[in-house]
Amino acid sequence: MKLLDIKQGIKIRWKILASSSMFSFKESLAYTMNNYGNFLSMMVYMLMYLVFLDVLFGRVKTIAGYNYSEMLFFTLIVQINYYLTFVFSLTSIDQLDVSINTGELDLWLSKPVPALWYVTFRKINLGDLIFSAIPATIPLIVMLSGKWNLLNISLGGVLAGFVCIILGQIIIHCFQFIISLTAFFTGEGKNARNMAMEIISFGDSVPFEGYPSALKVVGFTLIPNLVHTALSVSFILGKSVNYSFLLYVLLLTLVFLWLKTKLWKFALSHYSSASS
Repeated sequence: MKLLDIKQGIKIRWKILASSSMFSFKESLAYTMNNYGNFLSMMVYMLMYLVFLDVLFGRVKTIAGYNYSEMLFFTLIVQINYYLTFVFSLTSIDQLDVSINTGELDLWLSKPVPALWYVTFRKINLGDLIFSAIPATIPLIVMLSGKWNLLNISLGGVLAGFVCIILGQIIIHCFQFIISLTAFFTGEGKNARNMAMEIISFGDSVPFEGYPSALKVVGFTLIPNLVHTALSVSFILGKSVNYSFLLYVLLLTLVFLWLKTKLWKFALSHYSSASS
């Protein structure tokens, strides 16, 4: 029976994931102008940031030990992580507020489905990823095209960096989700979510080697904003070679997943239905 329950649990979760992805994709196709708007805003931001980097490196040679080519690559990983967060995490978290305030959450809590899994993956914006995020990254990729040979990239570093990106995305999702749970007690969590996003974005501002020790400690504990971009780029470019640090990142991921589950149950125990 236990094996059957596991198989059924996996099947239900896969159906939720597939259905959410398909519905969100169809929804994005229905609002074409939104896609154009997202694409233009991302493109303008990218072009302005590239101009900023060009002007900055016209005055300095390196930033925290990173030259121009390395900062372009750093920017690429920053963008990838931002798009992954936006597509797979932020939109679903935003919807949690609506569910709490309208009483929609009651419906899902009463159904035989894993509610936490549903609110985590209820909206996956693959349309935004395909029509906006990927095209907006093309100028950066073009600028990097003739500079790959200037980067100190090794297979071990790439694998370690990839692990950091994946685990880092899980960690920051859990952090943002935990912050969003304040909506159960306040009725509205928009400002808290915005604060969490700004805190996470701070870790995308400076390369890993540019942070003082105190901020590195904070960025790997209470506010986990240094794993998904700063540490991953450091590994990929061969700045950091202590791969044993990945064990700590894995432990940090497990801790945040545990906290997410525990605090979700705690929030539900204090949930006052909007429909009651």
